[in-house]
Amino acid sequence: MQSIRLLSTGMLGIAALMIVMGGEAFAHGGDPALIHSCVNNSDGTLRLVAPTATCKRNETPADWPASAGPATSPWRVVDSQNQFVGFPVFGGSQVAREVGGVWLLLRATPDGFNWANLGVVLFTTSDCSGTPYLNAVQGFTRVVSGLDADHLMYPDGTPPQSRLISSSWGAGSCHSGLPISLLTQGAVPFDASSLSGLVPPFRLAD
Repeated sequence: MQSIRLLSTGMLGIAALMIVMGGEAFAHGGDPALIHSCVNNSDGTLRLVAPTATCKRNETPADWPASAGPATSPWRVVDSQNQFVGFPVFGGSQVAREVGGVWLLLRATPDGFNWANLGVVLFTTSDCSGTPYLNAVQGFTRVVSGLDADHLMYPDGTPPQSRLISSSWGAGSCHSGLPISLLTQGAVPFDASSLSGLVPPFRLAD
């Protein structure tokens, strides 16, 4: 198999992943049940693409099933000591990692995990106090959100409930407004120190 390199992409963090083999452009066919990528024939790098995307002339499509979860990926992200970090997803800006029996989506860069500007946390109060809630999610993995690096959380997986949300925490501050009804789930605390044994830089490996 060709080597796979981890490329820094600024705000996206880990990777535009690419692998290719040459010739003409290839379409992916739009199957949402697959994770789609294009492999660069020249340097062996890989980039994740949309199901309807077309690989470039110097690329070869490489797809794999998504239904069985992140572990179906043929690539993984490892740390400087070759310890497993997670499976690359969403163009490489996040990794999927199983923690306590739950698959979580964690933002990561070649320099390590990124806990800045996480997803919003919702409250029924007007000042971001009280019980936190998260937007209801569907799918195999759950996104880690939080107020800051010391207050991370992920959806608890319970059936979504409609709640009257009056404020939200995002981008480092509280935002209040007219109450709005949203489908939400409860929040489970996540201790980032459980990942402290992983040593950057992170890179892609096959």
